[in-house]
Amino acid sequence: MVIALAQTMRDIGHNYQRHLHVTAIDIDPRAIHMAYVQLSLLHIPAHLIVGNALSGEIQDHWFTPAHILGGWTARLALRQRCGPVAETAQRTTIATGPTSPSQGAVPPSHEPGGSQRSMPRQLSLF
Repeated sequence: MVIALAQTMRDIGHNYQRHLHVTAIDIDPRAIHMAYVQLSLLHIPAHLIVGNALSGEIQDHWFTPAHILGGWTARLALRQRCGPVAETAQRTTIATGPTSPSQGAVPPSHEPGGSQRSMPRQLSLF
């Protein structure tokens, strides 16, 4: 699925090597090793974890060369620190859209999910 996503991103003109980061966890080390080889050959930034996603036990971490060379550890840490600011800016943009009910405006307090609604920070497939 990750490779298909990367190919689709490439086909529509997005550079998946700069805009896609994968975090995957599997209990079977062989599955992680196979994913590591495939994602490394395609230069897909990824953090691969040998562990149990249900219990939270982690045995080993693998980082693809694209993750290391692209500075993804720092990029993800920066995004985590700046995430709430970006989310606030997005809500501000939504709130300053159309202002009359005839233009389809929805006050921020009436959004589905209310103010507790948060956007996912990263696509997680595994």
